[in-house]
Amino acid sequence: MLSPKRFPFPLQLGTDLCQISRIYRILASDQEPRFLRRILTKDERLAIPAHLKSADASATPSEIPKDGDFQALKRRNPLLWKKASFLAGRFAAKEATFKAHPTRNLTWHDITIVRKQSAQLKAKEHGEELKKQDEEPKELEAKETEPPPSTPNGSGSPIAIVRSIHEGSPGQEVLLSISHDGDYATAVCLAFDEAQSDGYPSREQPEERIESKKRGSSTDTEAEKEKNSARAAEAAMEAEMSYKEFVEFKAWRAWKAKAEKSREEAS
Repeated sequence: MLSPKRFPFPLQLGTDLCQISRIYRILASDQEPRFLRRILTKDERLAIPAHLKSADASATPSEIPKDGDFQALKRRNPLLWKKASFLAGRFAAKEATFKAHPTRNLTWHDITIVRKQSAQLKAKEHGEELKKQDEEPKELEAKETEPPPSTPNGSGSPIAIVRSIHEGSPGQEVLLSISHDGDYATAVCLAFDEAQSDGYPSREQPEERIESKKRGSSTDTEAEKEKNSARAAEAAMEAEMSYKEFVEFKAWRAWKAKAEKSREEAS
């Protein structure tokens, strides 16, 4: 059996599931500040929607049964549940991003989750600093969806900015999908594996390819320039040929190449 071809692009996929009620219990305890500092970057903590920051954790962990109905928790403190839902989505997104970078030793603070429309990268320390913004958790079930408060930011889809493997370079944008359903938040990450990109087609933009050709053309030898000129002339001729003429021309060119090779070997 022949070995299969490898996947043609340096992409990695990661997915994760997070239980919202688990995050709810953390927020309802004295562990919330430590949890937020550990999981979120400073910019992400500042980007938590203001109305969610004011959620009052009035219930203590002892009042929350571990195997209780999540709907009961939701009714007990709807605003705290929304905050837990938001953070569970961020938690799942970062876990999915870890899995999409199997060759990287990433930490929680190497990944920043933002809305694409308001993401702004700056070359600072590990290559990124993001503009402050308000964000809303995306709910899958229509009955759980409420219109977000008026805000100038946060209308784009969520993405992750991952610290570059090159010190001082901008972070790498990777794609995310975050959904909420019942007591769970789920996230999928599609990432470019920078560490494994060798051997794949170049990622140069058209402008970069043009500049690369310009740089290369300045160092071409006279012989190479003549060959390139001859190829261009042949291409122009081929464009004007009929199919029959094209076939005959190809046969003549193959004979010519074979004859030149024979002369080189003889000499």
